[in-house]
Amino acid sequence: MVHTKHQEEYPKAMRGLGYGYAVYHPVETSKLYAGAYGYFDEEGDWFRLGDICDAEGCPNLDSTKPFAVKALLARDVHEVQLGFDAKAPVEPAGNIGVHMKYETSSEFGAVLLARPLLKKHQYQNEEFFKRWGEQNFAALRAENSILETYGLWIITKTCQTPYCAIATFGGKRNAISAGFTAEAYKGGKLQAGGRWYLENQSGAWRTFGGYENEDSGAKDEGEAADAGAEAEDVVIFFAGYRIKPSRMPWGRPYADEMRAVGPGVSQVKSHDGEVLECEHWDGKNF
Repeated sequence: MVHTKHQEEYPKAMRGLGYGYAVYHPVETSKLYAGAYGYFDEEGDWFRLGDICDAEGCPNLDSTKPFAVKALLARDVHEVQLGFDAKAPVEPAGNIGVHMKYETSSEFGAVLLARPLLKKHQYQNEEFFKRWGEQNFAALRAENSILETYGLWIITKTCQTPYCAIATFGGKRNAISAGFTAEAYKGGKLQAGGRWYLENQSGAWRTFGGYENEDSGAKDEGEAADAGAEAEDVVIFFAGYRIKPSRMPWGRPYADEMRAVGPGVSQVKSHDGEVLECEHWDGKNF
């Protein structure tokens, strides 16, 4: 995948939502999940190396009850109703869907649509994974020299959904639009988890995942590549740690073996004396 400016701006713009670090290229849950470790390369692609789920002392995984959300908007993005659309695909037939526009008052905007439900999985005792990474970084780097460049990523929390659409925009294009079915628009308000349809806007919308429409038995827009395979959820937010060799000197001796060096960043000495840097990626600090 090609690295773009939008890829850098997207997670920053979605920080305030509180779900974690926003994934510009959502990843299947068989590859990215709480307890997995690996690395992200410069293009944002995830490479799993293994998982810690069976490590001695690993805490239990907590999962939330699935929940629905409305459109998730980046900061400075506003939702405007354009009107009703008789051409929209509707349920039941004959009802009228609604057309919405999303516009930004800044140089960058983003919209994330997800349906039908979101699920969160999280390890509460994140310190266990931080210590595991610090203790095993040297051995893992010896087997995977690429970690010297990208660091070791340990995932402690994920937020996933069966199907999502992401639009990023800015510059000359300061708005994007989408349509919603009548079922998704009740009482004059958009309902969480409702169905949408996307216009072909020069590739502004990107879709990920796919699931089967339970009402009609027909495949939705996010149809899996293999019609005979059950579609996987995709991860749209995550939290965790990134551990890498520190480029900063340790400085004067400290009584403790760890010290904070910035928001969400600490230094720690490994067992062999190497100074490592540990970043907490939770959507707030990075």
